[in-house]
Amino acid sequence: MYVTLAYNGKDFTPQSENLIFTYFTVFGSFPKSGPADAFNEVILVKGSGFKPSMKVLCNVNRTDIEAISITENLIKCPMVLPSKDPSVTGLVKFGISVDGSWTDLGNFYYYK
Repeated sequence: MYVTLAYNGKDFTPQSENLIFTYFTVFGSFPKSGPADAFNEVILVKGSGFKPSMKVLCNVNRTDIEAISITENLIKCPMVLPSKDPSVTGLVKFGISVDGSWTDLGNFYYYK
């Protein structure tokens, strides 16, 4: 779609094919907990309007890591960071950044 912008309701930007407007929505993530040594498991982020060309960063315990895969309605994030100590359990923050737009998905709990 073509999009023009106005900050004052009168002066609009010129119409341009280079201005891209992307709409997506995030419904939530699953699961909310997992084993602390689940290096081959994923956290699923469900939504709508995702595109494989989007820059998606999963954020686990304040550390960004690229998504494993992206489809129109599903993003797969690694459950455990490669450098995580598998003996450490507890709550960490989890969220995603899609093309620079941050979504906080709450806490993720690691158990033994």
